[in-house]
Amino acid sequence: MPPLPLNAAEPVTAVLGVMLYPADEDLAARDRWEALTLAPFAPQIRAQGGDIPADLVDWILTHCGPYSVDQNDLAYRWTSGTMTGEVVKVLLWLTAKRPDVASWSKATDWIAAFGPKGFSRSEIYRRRMRFRRVARLWGAYCISGRRISDLQTFLGLSEQIRVWGQTWRSKARRAQPLFGNDLWVPPEEWQHPDPDWPEQIKIPHYDLPSLGARTPHWLVQA
Repeated sequence: MPPLPLNAAEPVTAVLGVMLYPADEDLAARDRWEALTLAPFAPQIRAQGGDIPADLVDWILTHCGPYSVDQNDLAYRWTSGTMTGEVVKVLLWLTAKRPDVASWSKATDWIAAFGPKGFSRSEIYRRRMRFRRVARLWGAYCISGRRISDLQTFLGLSEQIRVWGQTWRSKARRAQPLFGNDLWVPPEEWQHPDPDWPEQIKIPHYDLPSLGARTPHWLVQA
C-alpha cells in the first residue's frame, strides 16, 4: 500500500494529485498537475510577505507550463473520480440500510439510474476500476460534500471507509471484502484524529436522493 505524500509542501494538493493520478505510471502527469495548481499561489504568498523555499519554486518551474496538463484528460479524471466516489457512497449506504443486496454491482445500478445519460453500467465500471486504488478517498470526498475542508478530518473519514470496506462481507458464498489491499494510505506515522480509532468504525449517516420511477426493482421494499 503506497503512502500518501502528506509531507509535501502543500499536502491537500498532493493528496488531490494522487486521487486524480493514482497509477504508478501517472507520476509525471501528477507532478505536472500539482505544479500547475501551485504556480498561481507562489506570487500571492510572496506579495503577502510569505516565504517560499527556493527548491519548491524550482520544482514548480521545472514541471509546469501552459500546456503541461492535458485538460481533456483532467476533466475525464475529475468526472471519473467523482463518479467512483458516488458509487462508494451508495455502496456504503446499501451495506447499512440494505445489506441483503449490497454490492458494487447494485451500487453501479443506482448510479446508472440516477446519473446523467451517456454513462452506462459498463462505462461506470471502467472508470471505477481505473480509480480503485483511491476509491475510498473519492468516497470520503463525495460524502463530505465534494470538498476537503480539513485534511485530517478527510483522511480520518477515508480510513474509516477503508477499514469498513476491508471488513464488511455479504452473506454470499465466497464473498470478498469491498476493498483490496492495493490502496493509497496515510503513512505509518500519521495519527487518526478520532480518539476511538481503531476500536470503533464510524461512518456518517446520510440518505440518498429519491429516484422515483427510476428506482431499481431490487431496491423497492417488498
